[in-house]
Amino acid sequence: MEDPVEQAEKILADVPLCDRCLGRLFAMLGRGLSNAERGRALKLAVLMRLHARIREGDKEALERFRAIAPNIGQPASRLYEELFGSKPEVRQCYLCNGALDAFIEEAARKAFEALKEYNVRKFLIGVRVAPSYINREEELKAKYQLKYGESLKSELRREIGKLIQARYGLEPEFSRPEGVATVEFPEGLVEVSIRRLGVSVTYKRWDRWSPIRPYEEHPLVQGLVKAFEGSSASIYGLVRDEMGVRVLGLGVPLVVEVSKPKTREALSRGDRIQVIGSELEVNDLDVEPPDQESLSRRVRLYRCVIMSESPLSEAALSLASSSLTGKQVSQRVGPHEATASVRGISCRLVADHVAECLVAADERLYVRELVTGEGTSPSLAEALGSRLDCLEFDLLGVISQR
Repeated sequence: MEDPVEQAEKILADVPLCDRCLGRLFAMLGRGLSNAERGRALKLAVLMRLHARIREGDKEALERFRAIAPNIGQPASRLYEELFGSKPEVRQCYLCNGALDAFIEEAARKAFEALKEYNVRKFLIGVRVAPSYINREEELKAKYQLKYGESLKSELRREIGKLIQARYGLEPEFSRPEGVATVEFPEGLVEVSIRRLGVSVTYKRWDRWSPIRPYEEHPLVQGLVKAFEGSSASIYGLVRDEMGVRVLGLGVPLVVEVSKPKTREALSRGDRIQVIGSELEVNDLDVEPPDQESLSRRVRLYRCVIMSESPLSEAALSLASSSLTGKQVSQRVGPHEATASVRGISCRLVADHVAECLVAADERLYVRELVTGEGTSPSLAEALGSRLDCLEFDLLGVISQR
Protein backbone atom coordinates (compact mmCIF):
# COMPACT_ATOMS: atom_id res chain seq x y z
CA MET A 1 0.00 0.00 0.00
CA GLU A 2 1.31 3.45 -0.89
CA ASP A 3 2.03 5.84 1.97
CA PRO A 4 -0.95 8.24 2.54
CA VAL A 5 1.36 11.28 2.58
CA GLU A 6 2.84 10.28 -0.78
CA GLN A 7 -0.65 9.76 -2.16
CA ALA A 8 -1.74 13.14 -0.83
CA GLU A 9 1.27 14.83 -2.47
CA LYS A 10 0.44 13.26 -5.86
CA ILE A 11 -3.20 14.28 -5.61
CA LEU A 12 -2.36 17.87 -4.59
CA ALA A 13 0.12 18.12 -7.44
CA ASP A 14 -2.79 17.26 -9.73
CA VAL A 15 -5.78 19.18 -8.30
CA PRO A 16 -6.47 21.75 -5.57
CA LEU A 17 -8.35 20.43 -2.54
CA CYS A 18 -9.62 22.05 0.64
CA ASP A 19 -8.81 20.43 3.99
CA ARG A 20 -12.20 18.68 4.19
CA CYS A 21 -12.12 17.20 0.72
CA LEU A 22 -8.54 15.94 1.02
CA GLY A 23 -9.23 14.44 4.44
CA ARG A 24 -12.40 12.76 3.17
CA LEU A 25 -10.32 10.77 0.66
CA PHE A 26 -8.58 9.16 3.67
CA ALA A 27 -11.54 9.19 6.06
CA MET A 28 -11.03 5.64 7.39
CA LEU A 29 -7.46 6.31 8.52
CA GLY A 30 -6.96 7.60 12.05
CA ARG A 31 -9.52 7.88 14.82
CA GLY A 32 -11.05 10.88 16.53
CA LEU A 33 -10.25 13.22 13.65
CA SER A 34 -12.57 15.25 11.48
CA ASN A 35 -11.93 15.19 7.76
CA ALA A 36 -10.79 18.80 7.97
CA GLU A 37 -8.21 17.89 10.64
CA ARG A 38 -7.13 14.84 8.63
CA GLY A 39 -6.72 16.91 5.47
CA ARG A 40 -4.80 19.66 7.27
CA ALA A 41 -2.48 17.06 8.80
CA LEU A 42 -1.75 15.54 5.39
CA LYS A 43 -1.05 18.95 3.87
CA LEU A 44 1.36 19.81 6.70
CA ALA A 45 3.11 16.47 6.29
CA VAL A 46 3.53 17.12 2.54
CA LEU A 47 4.87 20.62 3.29
CA MET A 48 7.33 19.37 5.87
CA ARG A 49 8.70 16.70 3.53
CA LEU A 50 9.17 19.19 0.71
CA HIS A 51 10.62 21.84 3.04
CA ALA A 52 13.17 19.36 4.39
CA ARG A 53 14.35 18.61 0.85
CA ILE A 54 14.41 22.32 -0.02
CA ARG A 55 16.63 23.04 3.01
CA GLU A 56 19.01 20.37 1.73
CA GLY A 57 19.28 22.31 -1.52
CA ASP A 58 16.97 20.14 -3.62
CA LYS A 59 15.97 22.44 -6.50
CA GLU A 60 13.49 19.88 -7.85
CA ALA A 61 11.68 20.00 -4.49
CA LEU A 62 11.64 23.82 -4.65
CA GLU A 63 9.95 23.80 -8.06
CA ARG A 64 7.54 21.09 -6.98
CA PHE A 65 6.58 23.22 -3.99
CA ARG A 66 6.11 26.26 -6.22
CA ALA A 67 3.67 24.24 -8.36
CA ILE A 68 1.82 22.50 -5.55
CA ALA A 69 1.40 25.40 -3.09
CA PRO A 70 -1.62 27.00 -4.86
CA ASN A 71 -3.37 23.64 -4.64
CA ILE A 72 -2.57 23.25 -0.93
CA GLY A 73 -3.91 26.68 -0.08
CA GLN A 74 -3.53 28.54 3.21
CA PRO A 75 -1.19 26.07 4.99
CA ALA A 76 1.45 26.69 2.27
CA SER A 77 1.09 30.50 2.09
CA ARG A 78 3.63 31.53 4.71
CA LEU A 79 6.39 29.24 3.45
CA TYR A 80 5.67 30.24 -0.16
CA GLU A 81 5.94 33.93 0.72
CA GLU A 82 9.21 33.29 2.56
CA LEU A 83 10.69 31.40 -0.38
CA PHE A 84 9.35 33.41 -3.30
CA GLY A 85 8.57 36.83 -1.87
CA SER A 86 4.87 36.78 -2.79
CA LYS A 87 1.68 35.01 -1.82
CA PRO A 88 0.46 32.06 -3.89
CA GLU A 89 -2.70 32.38 -5.96
CA VAL A 90 -4.77 29.85 -4.06
CA ARG A 91 -7.03 27.78 -6.31
CA GLN A 92 -10.61 26.71 -5.53
CA CYS A 93 -11.16 23.16 -4.34
CA TYR A 94 -11.60 20.77 -7.27
CA LEU A 95 -14.30 18.75 -5.47
CA CYS A 96 -16.46 21.33 -3.68
CA ASN A 97 -15.43 24.68 -5.23
CA GLY A 98 -14.58 25.93 -1.76
CA ALA A 99 -18.22 25.83 -0.67
CA LEU A 100 -18.28 23.02 1.88
CA ASP A 101 -17.73 24.82 5.19
CA ALA A 102 -20.22 27.59 4.44
CA PHE A 103 -22.67 25.06 2.99
CA ILE A 104 -22.66 22.95 6.17
CA GLU A 105 -23.32 26.01 8.32
CA GLU A 106 -26.16 27.27 6.14
CA ALA A 107 -27.68 23.83 5.57
CA ALA A 108 -27.77 23.17 9.32
CA ARG A 109 -29.55 26.46 9.88
CA LYS A 110 -32.10 25.88 7.11
CA ALA A 111 -32.74 22.30 8.15
CA PHE A 112 -33.31 23.31 11.76
CA GLU A 113 -35.71 26.07 10.76
CA ALA A 114 -37.69 23.63 8.64
CA LEU A 115 -37.79 21.00 11.40
CA LYS A 116 -38.66 23.59 14.04
CA GLU A 117 -41.89 24.38 12.20
CA TYR A 118 -43.12 20.92 13.24
CA ASN A 119 -41.51 20.94 16.70
CA VAL A 120 -39.32 18.00 15.73
CA ARG A 121 -37.04 16.78 18.52
CA LYS A 122 -35.72 13.56 16.98
CA PHE A 123 -34.37 14.10 13.49
CA LEU A 124 -32.41 12.61 10.63
CA ILE A 125 -30.52 14.31 7.83
CA GLY A 126 -30.67 13.14 4.23
CA VAL A 127 -28.48 14.48 1.45
CA ARG A 128 -28.78 14.59 -2.32
CA VAL A 129 -25.56 15.46 -4.15
CA ALA A 130 -25.54 16.64 -7.77
CA PRO A 131 -24.20 13.85 -10.02
CA SER A 132 -21.33 15.99 -11.36
CA TYR A 133 -19.85 16.25 -7.85
CA ILE A 134 -20.23 12.53 -7.21
CA ASN A 135 -18.60 11.66 -10.54
CA ARG A 136 -15.67 14.00 -9.94
CA GLU A 137 -14.95 12.43 -6.56
CA GLU A 138 -15.28 8.84 -7.81
CA GLU A 139 -12.96 9.53 -10.75
CA LEU A 140 -10.32 10.92 -8.38
CA LYS A 141 -10.58 7.88 -6.10
CA ALA A 142 -10.24 5.53 -9.06
CA LYS A 143 -7.31 7.43 -10.56
CA TYR A 144 -5.23 7.25 -7.36
CA GLN A 145 -6.64 3.92 -6.15
CA LEU A 146 -7.92 5.41 -2.91
CA LYS A 147 -9.75 2.82 -0.82
CA TYR A 148 -10.05 4.46 2.58
CA GLY A 149 -12.30 7.38 1.72
CA GLU A 150 -15.95 8.17 2.34
CA SER A 151 -18.47 9.89 0.11
CA LEU A 152 -19.31 13.58 0.11
CA LYS A 153 -22.91 12.58 0.87
CA SER A 154 -21.81 10.69 3.98
CA GLU A 155 -19.73 13.58 5.30
CA LEU A 156 -22.46 16.14 4.69
CA ARG A 157 -25.09 13.99 6.41
CA ARG A 158 -22.87 13.51 9.46
CA GLU A 159 -21.52 17.04 9.78
CA ILE A 160 -24.86 18.79 9.28
CA GLY A 161 -26.46 16.43 11.79
CA LYS A 162 -23.69 17.00 14.36
CA LEU A 163 -24.00 20.77 13.99
CA ILE A 164 -27.79 20.69 14.47
CA GLN A 165 -27.36 18.54 17.57
CA ALA A 166 -24.64 20.71 19.08
CA ARG A 167 -26.10 24.11 18.21
CA TYR A 168 -29.84 23.53 18.54
CA GLY A 169 -30.11 20.57 20.90
CA LEU A 170 -32.08 18.23 18.64
CA GLU A 171 -31.52 14.48 19.01
CA PRO A 172 -30.38 12.34 16.05
CA GLU A 173 -32.63 9.30 15.54
CA PHE A 174 -31.82 6.71 12.90
CA SER A 175 -34.67 4.21 13.26
CA ARG A 176 -37.85 6.30 13.71
CA PRO A 177 -37.08 10.01 13.38
CA GLU A 178 -39.95 12.45 13.83
CA GLY A 179 -38.70 14.40 10.84
CA VAL A 180 -36.17 13.98 8.03
CA ALA A 181 -34.57 17.08 6.49
CA THR A 182 -33.12 16.33 3.06
CA VAL A 183 -30.51 18.80 1.83
CA GLU A 184 -29.47 19.26 -1.80
CA PHE A 185 -25.82 20.01 -2.54
CA PRO A 186 -24.76 22.45 -3.87
CA GLU A 187 -28.13 24.21 -4.39
CA GLY A 188 -28.89 24.33 -0.65
CA LEU A 189 -32.57 23.45 -0.99
CA VAL A 190 -34.08 21.74 2.07
CA GLU A 191 -37.05 19.37 1.93
CA VAL A 192 -38.68 18.11 5.13
CA SER A 193 -40.57 14.87 5.57
CA ILE A 194 -42.52 14.52 8.81
CA ARG A 195 -43.34 11.07 10.16
CA ARG A 196 -47.03 10.54 10.69
CA LEU A 197 -48.26 10.24 14.26
CA GLY A 198 -50.16 7.01 14.86
CA VAL A 199 -52.79 7.47 17.58
CA SER A 200 -54.41 4.35 19.02
CA VAL A 201 -58.04 5.17 19.89
CA THR A 202 -61.31 3.47 20.78
CA TYR A 203 -64.28 4.57 18.71
CA LYS A 204 -67.82 4.65 20.19
CA ARG A 205 -71.06 6.04 18.81
CA TRP A 206 -74.44 6.46 20.46
CA ASP A 207 -76.12 8.17 17.51
CA ARG A 208 -77.31 5.48 15.10
CA TRP A 209 -77.41 7.82 12.12
CA SER A 210 -74.01 9.56 12.16
CA PRO A 211 -71.34 7.08 11.04
CA ILE A 212 -67.85 8.33 10.22
CA ARG A 213 -68.38 9.18 6.55
CA PRO A 214 -66.36 10.28 4.74
CA TYR A 215 -63.78 8.91 7.13
CA GLU A 216 -61.04 11.54 6.86
CA GLU A 217 -63.38 14.55 6.82
CA HIS A 218 -65.64 13.59 9.72
CA PRO A 219 -65.67 16.16 12.59
CA LEU A 220 -64.49 13.47 15.03
CA VAL A 221 -61.39 12.74 12.96
CA GLN A 222 -60.80 16.40 12.22
CA GLY A 223 -60.93 17.05 15.97
CA LEU A 224 -58.01 14.70 16.41
CA VAL A 225 -56.15 16.35 13.51
CA LYS A 226 -56.72 19.76 15.06
CA ALA A 227 -55.51 18.63 18.48
CA PHE A 228 -52.15 17.57 17.03
CA GLU A 229 -52.04 20.51 14.59
CA GLY A 230 -51.80 18.14 11.64
CA SER A 231 -52.85 18.54 8.02
CA SER A 232 -54.97 15.41 7.46
CA ALA A 233 -55.53 11.89 8.75
CA SER A 234 -55.94 8.28 7.67
CA ILE A 235 -57.94 5.69 9.59
CA TYR A 236 -56.89 2.06 10.01
CA GLY A 237 -59.12 -0.62 11.51
CA LEU A 238 -62.55 0.84 10.74
CA VAL A 239 -63.56 -1.95 8.38
CA ARG A 240 -67.08 -0.51 8.19
CA ASP A 241 -69.24 1.90 10.15
CA GLU A 242 -72.85 0.95 9.54
CA MET A 243 -75.78 3.30 9.33
CA GLY A 244 -78.41 2.59 12.01
CA VAL A 245 -75.95 0.83 14.33
CA ARG A 246 -74.73 2.14 17.67
CA VAL A 247 -71.16 1.38 18.70
CA LEU A 248 -71.16 0.61 22.42
CA GLY A 249 -69.35 -1.46 25.05
CA LEU A 250 -65.76 -2.19 24.08
CA GLY A 251 -66.05 -0.01 20.97
CA VAL A 252 -63.83 -0.36 17.92
CA PRO A 253 -60.02 -0.14 18.27
CA LEU A 254 -58.59 2.10 15.56
CA VAL A 255 -55.34 3.75 14.63
CA VAL A 256 -55.63 7.27 13.27
CA GLU A 257 -52.48 8.47 11.52
CA VAL A 258 -52.15 12.24 11.64
CA SER A 259 -50.10 13.74 8.80
CA LYS A 260 -47.54 16.48 9.51
CA PRO A 261 -48.33 16.93 13.22
CA LYS A 262 -46.81 20.04 14.77
CA THR A 263 -47.18 18.58 18.25
CA ARG A 264 -47.00 14.96 19.38
CA GLU A 265 -48.09 15.33 22.99
CA ALA A 266 -51.34 17.30 22.75
CA LEU A 267 -53.34 14.36 24.11
CA SER A 268 -52.55 11.48 26.43
CA ARG A 269 -54.10 8.16 27.42
CA GLY A 270 -57.74 8.54 28.44
CA ASP A 271 -58.29 11.88 26.69
CA ARG A 272 -61.36 12.08 24.46
CA ILE A 273 -62.34 13.82 21.27
CA GLN A 274 -66.14 14.13 21.18
CA VAL A 275 -68.78 15.37 18.80
CA ILE A 276 -72.51 14.96 19.24
CA GLY A 277 -73.26 11.27 19.63
CA SER A 278 -69.73 9.83 19.19
CA GLU A 279 -66.20 9.90 20.58
CA LEU A 280 -62.61 8.76 20.16
CA GLU A 281 -60.76 7.84 23.36
CA VAL A 282 -56.97 7.88 23.21
CA ASN A 283 -55.22 4.65 24.20
CA ASP A 284 -51.65 5.25 23.10
CA LEU A 285 -49.46 7.49 20.94
CA ASP A 286 -46.80 6.89 18.31
CA VAL A 287 -48.07 3.46 17.26
CA GLU A 288 -47.94 1.62 13.95
CA PRO A 289 -51.18 0.96 12.04
CA PRO A 290 -52.47 -2.63 12.14
CA ASP A 291 -51.53 -4.91 9.26
CA GLN A 292 -54.04 -6.87 7.20
CA GLU A 293 -53.25 -10.11 9.00
CA SER A 294 -54.13 -8.70 12.43
CA LEU A 295 -57.31 -7.11 11.04
CA SER A 296 -58.35 -10.44 9.54
CA ARG A 297 -58.24 -12.05 12.98
CA ARG A 298 -60.68 -9.65 14.60
CA VAL A 299 -64.15 -10.69 15.81
CA ARG A 300 -67.22 -8.44 16.02
CA LEU A 301 -69.78 -8.83 18.78
CA TYR A 302 -73.29 -7.55 18.05
CA ARG A 303 -76.55 -7.26 19.94
CA CYS A 304 -79.58 -7.43 17.69
CA VAL A 305 -83.32 -7.45 18.33
CA ILE A 306 -85.06 -9.52 15.67
CA MET A 307 -88.66 -9.91 14.59
CA SER A 308 -89.75 -13.21 13.06
CA GLU A 309 -92.57 -13.70 10.61
CA SER A 310 -93.32 -17.04 12.32
CA PRO A 311 -93.70 -17.54 16.10
CA LEU A 312 -90.48 -18.28 17.99
CA SER A 313 -89.65 -20.50 20.94
CA GLU A 314 -86.67 -20.82 23.29
CA ALA A 315 -86.04 -24.34 21.98
CA ALA A 316 -86.05 -23.22 18.35
CA LEU A 317 -83.73 -20.29 19.11
CA SER A 318 -81.33 -22.56 21.01
CA LEU A 319 -81.26 -25.15 18.24
CA ALA A 320 -80.74 -22.55 15.50
CA SER A 321 -77.97 -20.82 17.48
CA SER A 322 -76.15 -24.10 18.10
CA SER A 323 -76.38 -25.11 14.45
CA LEU A 324 -74.62 -21.92 13.33
CA THR A 325 -71.92 -21.68 16.02
CA GLY A 326 -68.54 -22.60 14.56
CA LYS A 327 -69.91 -22.83 11.02
CA GLN A 328 -68.25 -21.39 7.92
CA VAL A 329 -70.60 -18.97 6.17
CA SER A 330 -70.50 -17.87 2.56
CA GLN A 331 -71.68 -14.35 1.89
CA ARG A 332 -72.17 -12.16 -1.15
CA VAL A 333 -73.77 -8.78 -0.57
CA GLY A 334 -73.29 -6.41 -3.51
CA PRO A 335 -69.56 -6.24 -4.25
CA HIS A 336 -68.74 -7.75 -0.83
CA GLU A 337 -67.79 -11.43 -0.80
CA ALA A 338 -66.58 -13.38 2.23
CA THR A 339 -66.26 -16.85 3.66
CA ALA A 340 -65.78 -16.66 7.41
CA SER A 341 -66.76 -18.20 10.73
CA VAL A 342 -69.61 -17.62 13.14
CA ARG A 343 -67.93 -17.68 16.56
CA GLY A 344 -71.07 -17.92 18.60
CA ILE A 345 -74.78 -17.01 18.84
CA SER A 346 -76.93 -16.77 21.93
CA CYS A 347 -80.63 -15.75 21.75
CA ARG A 348 -83.43 -15.21 24.28
CA LEU A 349 -87.13 -14.95 23.61
CA VAL A 350 -88.61 -11.53 24.30
CA ALA A 351 -92.10 -12.07 22.81
CA ASP A 352 -93.77 -14.60 20.52
CA HIS A 353 -92.22 -13.05 17.42
CA VAL A 354 -89.34 -11.10 18.99
CA ALA A 355 -85.92 -12.23 20.25
CA GLU A 356 -82.71 -10.60 21.41
CA CYS A 357 -79.49 -12.18 20.14
CA LEU A 358 -75.77 -11.79 20.79
CA VAL A 359 -73.78 -12.68 17.69
CA ALA A 360 -69.97 -13.03 17.49
CA ALA A 361 -68.53 -13.47 14.01
CA ASP A 362 -65.34 -12.85 12.04
CA GLU A 363 -65.09 -9.22 11.03
CA ARG A 364 -65.32 -10.11 7.36
CA LEU A 365 -68.97 -11.15 7.82
CA TYR A 366 -71.86 -8.69 7.59
CA VAL A 367 -73.83 -9.75 10.65
CA ARG A 368 -77.12 -8.06 9.73
CA GLU A 369 -77.19 -10.19 6.58
CA LEU A 370 -76.09 -13.23 8.60
CA VAL A 371 -79.31 -12.76 10.59
CA THR A 372 -81.70 -11.97 7.72
CA GLY A 373 -80.14 -14.35 5.18
CA GLU A 374 -79.64 -11.75 2.45
CA GLY A 375 -76.90 -13.14 0.19
CA THR A 376 -75.77 -15.38 3.05
CA SER A 377 -75.87 -19.12 3.67
CA PRO A 378 -76.30 -20.60 6.18
CA SER A 379 -78.07 -17.84 8.13
CA LEU A 380 -80.14 -17.47 11.28
CA ALA A 381 -83.29 -16.98 9.19
CA GLU A 382 -82.51 -20.19 7.33
CA ALA A 383 -81.87 -22.08 10.59
CA LEU A 384 -85.18 -20.85 12.08
CA GLY A 385 -87.09 -21.39 8.85
CA SER A 386 -88.62 -17.93 9.04
CA ARG A 387 -88.24 -14.48 7.56
CA LEU A 388 -86.37 -12.20 10.00
CA ASP A 389 -86.06 -8.43 10.30
CA CYS A 390 -83.61 -6.53 12.54
CA LEU A 391 -85.41 -4.01 14.77
CA GLU A 392 -82.27 -2.84 16.62
CA PHE A 393 -78.64 -3.44 15.91
CA ASP A 394 -75.72 -2.52 18.21
CA LEU A 395 -72.01 -3.25 17.87
CA LEU A 396 -70.75 -4.13 21.36
CA GLY A 397 -67.09 -4.43 20.48
CA VAL A 398 -64.37 -5.57 18.12
CA ILE A 399 -61.95 -8.04 19.69
CA SER A 400 -58.52 -8.98 18.36
CA GLN A 401 -57.83 -12.71 18.34
CA ARG A 402 -54.21 -13.83 18.87
